[in-house]
Amino acid sequence: MPPKMVLPSDCDIACHVPPRPGDRLALLARPARRDNDGEYLDGGKTYRLSVPLPVPNRLFWSVTVYDAETRSPLQTDKSKAALRSLFELQNVTGDEVELYFGPTAPAGHEGRWVKTIPGKGWFVYFRIYGPQPPAFDGSWKPGDFEIVN
Repeated sequence: MPPKMVLPSDCDIACHVPPRPGDRLALLARPARRDNDGEYLDGGKTYRLSVPLPVPNRLFWSVTVYDAETRSPLQTDKSKAALRSLFELQNVTGDEVELYFGPTAPAGHEGRWVKTIPGKGWFVYFRIYGPQPPAFDGSWKPGDFEIVN
């Protein structure tokens, strides 16, 4: 039986729950469609997302960019729509990591960047696999998308 999808009434968080009673929550997914000014994310602008470390997970975490029109991973010439703690972000240290999203990579941040397409809207799902209590109780959460000038 596939995992059930649980959507709270405020639709801020989507949780995939294992099908067997007594199992722990397997996945927490937080959608983001707007920047810190309340505007929809625009493929022609560059954004920064600050992620406090450590991310409260037992397994790994990822940020995946989706096309607002098709709802599928954003297709670009870079063939990369996600940043993942198991791959691109496996060696991050410190109190936070800054991730970038936009049509061109900011200098020096190419490894922590996902390309977007001017004229296309997009959104992300920030997923935590094996989430721990701080992901639920509000003591940990990612920042807002901020436009980089």
